[in-house]
Amino acid sequence: MTLPGTILVRPDLVAGVVSGDRPGLLRHEIVHLAQWRRHGAVRFLASYLLQYASARMAGMPHDVAYRGISFERQAISAEAGPRA
Repeated sequence: MTLPGTILVRPDLVAGVVSGDRPGLLRHEIVHLAQWRRHGAVRFLASYLLQYASARMAGMPHDVAYRGISFERQAISAEAGPRA
């Protein structure tokens, strides 16, 4: 999870991030840091929550609604790293 200027990592994932075994997670959260900075806290949160709530109200399950959020799609695409 990312808050303005802060990446929070679950305790069970910390070792993988520190060792470099989970580089995709760090890339994902760095994208969110940039999104917070670019859009500002209010706009980022409002858009994020509205997209999620709209998808859930349309009947989508949590995972589908979450992965459909534009900010998440951008972060998920960054997980694989730079393309050759």
